[in-house]
Formats: sequence, structure tokens, C-alpha cells
Amino acid sequence: MTPDEVQAARGVVAEKIGESADKISIQRPRWMELMTQGVIVQLHLGRWRAQEQLSAKSLAEELGLDITDEAELEHIRQFLAVGAKRLLPLKYIHRADAIDAAARTSLEAYSYKTGWGRFVPATMYGFWKERNATHEADYYNLRDEIVKEYEAIRQEVISSYRTQAGVVYDRMTRLGMRPDAPRDEFIEQFTERVSAKIRTPDEIYRSFYYRVELSYIPLPAMVSGERADQLSTEMTEWATARLDRAALEDRKRKLDEMNADILASFREQKEEQVDAFLKQLVRQLRSHVYETAVNALESIKRNNGKLMARSANSLRSFIATTEQMNFYSDPELNAALDALGKAITPAEGEQTPEQIEKALQDLGILCRAVLLQVGETPRSGREVGIADVPDAKSLRATRKSLGVDPTENPIEALGLAVRKSRRSVA
Repeated sequence: MTPDEVQAARGVVAEKIGESADKISIQRPRWMELMTQGVIVQLHLGRWRAQEQLSAKSLAEELGLDITDEAELEHIRQFLAVGAKRLLPLKYIHRADAIDAAARTSLEAYSYKTGWGRFVPATMYGFWKERNATHEADYYNLRDEIVKEYEAIRQEVISSYRTQAGVVYDRMTRLGMRPDAPRDEFIEQFTERVSAKIRTPDEIYRSFYYRVELSYIPLPAMVSGERADQLSTEMTEWATARLDRAALEDRKRKLDEMNADILASFREQKEEQVDAFLKQLVRQLRSHVYETAVNALESIKRNNGKLMARSANSLRSFIATTEQMNFYSDPELNAALDALGKAITPAEGEQTPEQIEKALQDLGILCRAVLLQVGETPRSGREVGIADVPDAKSLRATRKSLGVDPTENPIEALGLAVRKSRRSVA
């Protein structure tokens, strides 16, 4: 929900209860709740890889040579091809690898990396799901194509290895390693061994899988007072059935102490998990925004102070995507992105290069300051007007110009503990 939407919602509530909107405070979102406003996504893709690694010894066996002498094996390593034996044409292997990479890259683009896996916010889930469906379809279409063209593919592989076998036979002859079998027989034996390793159409079909695993972030089960009370009651009931009164009182006291420690431990785990989750989100989103701002400023510098039309379009798309990724409504980031959007597409008049550059620098400065606070050291933006350690005065001025509380630390405002560091800025 954007700041404007929050204000609008406050107005609706105020009207319903007959109070002034100013009397209704806006609470910061609870991160425990936000952790449920998305899912952990795991992708599992698999298939027959259609290649085998060959050592010098295994290559000798493939060639029908009974070689155990290490010196002769070394000779093979040096003068014959030792590596991977592919059992599908390279174009199919490359296409499968490309789809696999594209699917994982797509997931990365719409998610945050967390300790539990890739966290996709609800705001981005629909976009990711649509693109993932395309990758999944491409993957299975490739499988179906291989199965459909199986016989032609198999003959292509065998023909290729038949040619290679002839080349190998001739090379071995020149090296004084002529096999016992005549050339034609050697080639046929070699290709038969290759043919035997090519999977059947049914085996290839069944080897392909593309699975999506969805889950919520797991949190410690016993974090509430109710669960602690339940635990205490269960243990007390157990003790009552087995101990006399004196022993029961002593045991109950020890159980209460243990329960208090357990509850404190679970609460500490919960706080650590929530804090780690938020830090991961803030670190990744701010890093991405900072890199984009620095890249755009470097492009402007290369083009004599002008933002090229293509770069402007890319920034508009970047702003739209980042606003969706900012599902936890970081107010400072929202304000800086809004200012950049207005600078790129002004309501009236011509585009002002100085305003665009200033908006990008503000965005970079604010992001760098936060990244330093969470322990990151992004690449320098000093050459494009972003100080390595933004000073408190310039930060307050930047925040004030964006309509953000200049005295409020953005990290603390989001509910994060500030990293104690000499590089940290207020």
C-alpha cells in the first residue's frame, strides 16, 4: 500500500467513526505479518543430461583398448580428446540449459534471497507465476520435440561418432597405437557402444521434471504466551501424577524457570528471524536500486549530461517494478522513486537534465546510507556525485526535500536494529 493509499484509508476509517483523520495514527507494519505476505519458492528442474565424463582410462575402454599401463594412459591424455561425451546434439543441450537458467533468473528477478530460500512477495507473485508458466511450457515442449524427433536425433549422434571414430583410429595409427580390429570394424564397435548409452524415448520423456515448491517462512512454533502456558500446564499435570507435594513444588519451580527460559529463547529466535528477514529484503532492494542509480548516472555522464530515451524508458520500467518489490512500503524509498518518476516525466514543460541527475543522486545517496548501516559496502559512486559516506547534514536535507521526516532513521523506522559501525550514518 502506497503512502497515498494509507492516507486515503485513514480518511475512510475516520469518516466511519466520526473522528478527525489527524487523530488516527498510522502504525508501522508488523514484520511478522509481512513475512506471511509472500511465499518461499523453490524450483526443481531435472532431465537426462545426455553426456558422460571420460577419463583417459574410460576413453581407452570406449576405444576397445585394454590399457592398464600408466605411461600409455598418459599418452592418451596428451594426444587424444578426453572430456565429455555428448549423447544429444549440442543445440538441444544448450536449449535445455538456457531454459533452466532463464527460469531461475526469472525467479531471482521477482523475489528476495532469504535464509529460507527465494521469497516472492504477494505483489510480485502473479508476475512471476505468469513468466514461470512460460519457462515450464518451453521446458516440456523441448522434451516433446526431442521425443518426436528421437530417431533422427539418434542417427545424427551415431553418424557424428562414426566420423569421430574414424578420425580417432587414424590418429591412433599415426601414434603407433593401432587397435587390433580393422578400421571399419573398429568404427562399428565404437558406434555400437555409443548407441547403447543413448536413452530410449520413454526414458528421456520420464527424465524431464519441472516442479515448483511453495511454502511459508517457518517460524519457531512456541513463541506465544498461550503456547508457553500450555507447555507449563502439560508439564505440571505430568509432575502432579508422579510426585508428592514437596517434590511437586520444587519441580514446579524448576519447570517454571525452564519454561521461562524456553519462552525467552523462542522469542529471541523469532526476533532474530524477523530481523534477518527484513535485513535481507532491505539489503537486496536497496542494493539493486543503488546499482541502477549509479549506472544511470554513469550513462548520463558518458552522454554529456543527457538521459537517452532508451535509458529513460528503462528507468520507468525499473520504478514500476521496484514499487511492486517494495511491498513493505519503505516510505523513504517510495518518496525517492516518486521524485525520480516526476523528473523523468514532468507534468509540464521540457525534461530537465539537472532534475533527473539530482533525483538519481538523491536515490543513490539514500540507498548507500542505508546499505552502510546494514553492513554492506557498495561500489563507489563518488565519480557521479554520491559520497562514499553521506554526511548527516546532506541526508537530512535530502530527506526533507522529499517530504520524509529528516530526523527519522529509515532503518529504525522500519523496525530494524541499526548496525553498530563507524561507517554507519544517521
